[in-house]
Amino acid sequence: MRHKGIVSLMLLVFLLFSGTIAVFAYRNTSVEVQNHLSIGDVNISLEELTRAGTTYGESERIVLPSETISKIPRITNLAMPCYVRVKVALDQSEITSHSEVECDINTAIWILQGEYYYYRKPLEEGESIDLFREVKIPSDWTETEAEKRFLLNITAEAIQSANFTPDFDSSDPWGSYEPEVCIHKSGESVTINRNYQNLNVELKEDASELVALPEDFFANFGLLMPGDLVSDTVRIQNPSKTETELFFSTKAGENSGDLSQKIQLIIELDGKQVYQGSLRSAELQQEISLGVFEPGCDKSMKFILLVPEDMKNEYAMAQTDEKWIFSARFEELPSKVFGPVTGDGQNVVLWLLTAVGAVFLFAVLGEKGNRKRRK
Repeated sequence: MRHKGIVSLMLLVFLLFSGTIAVFAYRNTSVEVQNHLSIGDVNISLEELTRAGTTYGESERIVLPSETISKIPRITNLAMPCYVRVKVALDQSEITSHSEVECDINTAIWILQGEYYYYRKPLEEGESIDLFREVKIPSDWTETEAEKRFLLNITAEAIQSANFTPDFDSSDPWGSYEPEVCIHKSGESVTINRNYQNLNVELKEDASELVALPEDFFANFGLLMPGDLVSDTVRIQNPSKTETELFFSTKAGENSGDLSQKIQLIIELDGKQVYQGSLRSAELQQEISLGVFEPGCDKSMKFILLVPEDMKNEYAMAQTDEKWIFSARFEELPSKVFGPVTGDGQNVVLWLLTAVGAVFLFAVLGEKGNRKRRK
């Protein structure tokens, strides 16, 4: 036992005096990206104007046989691109004549199917279309129709043009569509200006921290609509000399609602799928490994968002924030040496103290050995 203790002590002293005792540790660094997602809206206005551009009054108007009235129902798109259709209901129940009021609807751009006139092209944001421009009273409405009323009711409806194609050859071009009440608020902005930006996550060359640009990885999408499928790619780089394992996780942002649970997310790394599920899920709140990134490694992370087709008007203009967290974990270089280092006064002092301690240990062990020999 005496010899083993001396050998162990000599090994310790050799390490202390000959160089270093290397101490390795794992280090973590992370970066958060605050992503903003918004759902668009379908919203139109219907107003009645005169040829002079003034608003048509709501009060009853006295008309005469054969008179042509300036009456312009104008539909304006206030939100996302959409198709429109209009129902024209004429109530002449008080009139005894079989002749009906005529509206000069342009059938070159409007097609009548069932109860509706369908506009053949989608209306872009801010674009307007007139259903007709004048109404003509029949010439055979005689004095027998005096002081009798007729009503012309116009109803306009819209449906998103994104992910939807009407069949104008069908008797029901919009299919089973059931109109919902628009919840768009007057004056509320419905557009997002977009300038495409490249998405990047990069470990600094000295492996000190992760950097992500831009601040929002959903910035290139703008407003999304039901049925949308959008995707983008994040370039992930490790220009450092340190082998690094990268992890991905998420958590709810500051403005967070249940919209994130409706949106589906797919993540692929270099073509291999690593996640599929809700944009917000318990699985994503735990770290998912994106693999080991060798020094100089450059990979692509593609993500896909899918908005359900059956998303109702209650989600129009809905917003949500999602934090994406990228974390890097790597083995640090050895810690500072125990031993003299030129120009480092603290290490010299530490070395001297270590040397004194070693001499003291030698003396104690030597004294114990002498006692055993005397016994």
